[in-house]
Amino acid sequence: MEALREIVFSVMVVSVSAAAVTALVPDNSKIVGYVRFLVGMIVTTVLLMPLAPLVKSIPDLDLNDIMVAGITSEDTYIDTVITDTCTRIETELTDMINQKFNMTPEYIRVECNNDIEALRVIKAVVCCKDANRLLCSDITNYLEGILGDECEVSIVNEDT
Repeated sequence: MEALREIVFSVMVVSVSAAAVTALVPDNSKIVGYVRFLVGMIVTTVLLMPLAPLVKSIPDLDLNDIMVAGITSEDTYIDTVITDTCTRIETELTDMINQKFNMTPEYIRVECNNDIEALRVIKAVVCCKDANRLLCSDITNYLEGILGDECEVSIVNEDT
């Protein structure tokens, strides 16, 4: 209760002082706007002073202590990123084949290298049931063009 009295007293003293300083400045003076701004800043500061201990009590966050989606080690995090990336690549490749060849593969499985700095697809398996050899060849060439020469592309006609 004593702290609240001190806060109210401080605000009243500063407000009265601010009114006195503002009253001393002539109305037609060029600095009246600057004085009002400065007085407003001082009053705002006094009003916010009781929040200072509250802000100081907030602990600093250490980003190393934060767990991302329940992942506890860097290796697990990297594996999760690689797996999620491969899944997104599979989805994108399925959409691209669908648009280009007007057919949706049964599934696409991609395998990526484990280099998070230079992640790339090293193997892609596409299951195209009821696809003729020419279409399979076209899809293979299309994916090799997208994924590069280092990627092994294979087409299967059955679930394996």
